[in-house]
Amino acid sequence: MTDPRSTPAGLMELLWLFFHPGGRISRHVYWLAFAAVLCVIFALGRAWEATLIIDMNSDGAIDQVSMTDASAGVLVAMLPLEWCALVLIAKRCRDHGWSGLVALIWMVPLANILLALYMGLVPGDPGANRYGPGPDRP
Repeated sequence: MTDPRSTPAGLMELLWLFFHPGGRISRHVYWLAFAAVLCVIFALGRAWEATLIIDMNSDGAIDQVSMTDASAGVLVAMLPLEWCALVLIAKRCRDHGWSGLVALIWMVPLANILLALYMGLVPGDPGANRYGPGPDRP
């Protein structure tokens, strides 16, 4: 493993932002980071769709859909992105003074959309709270 002191500061901040569940982030950083994660998820979704084998019947209706090995690989590649989204929401939860465990709502269909919007639209605690100083500090 490399020495953290030899890693550029910007890279360390990105790793903290997307992979370390601790800390708080502002709405601005949340929207930028969340948009980046969603863009990659959508791109992988399109790649996954392209790897599916779709058999159609004579009427033009879908008869069967099967996955290739590449399809499974794309789905596995999405797992770290789901972690990134969960981490970003956990950081916003802490900015509101809530436990990061509230971010697990992200795993519930439809509730995840409401949670993501709430975290991006409602301001968090303006100053320090029990989860640390103001947002955007690793």
